Amino acid sequence: MTKFQETLQFAKSLGPREKLDLLKAVFADTFVQESANEGIEKTVDVCGGSARIKNTRIPVWSIVEAKKMNFGDDRILASYPAISLIDIENALVYYARNRKEVELDLVENNEA
Repeated sequence: MTKFQETLQFAKSLGPREKLDLLKAVFADTFVQESANEGIEKTVDVCGGSARIKNTRIPVWSIVEAKKMNFGDDRILASYPAISLIDIENALVYYARNRKEVELDLVENNEA
């Protein structure tokens, strides 16, 4: 049996949520990282210049804060119905690449 066949057999044994997590992990490097820069923008006069999800007023730091509070994707999506799962992933990729910037935004916004 090839590794692909073994992996396919294993994937079939997973529940729906586990399959989704597996797909996210497999495609994260390919799709999320390619679109992360396109999905995040910074404008001086919007959200205080903080990085935000493109075409919204939802800053990256708010998604990161929600994740740090152990909010699941479903809860975040319910709180921000204008965004999608890919927007959450893009925000987290941006955070991973710009940790100091986003952490500073978190501190500044929690002091306000």
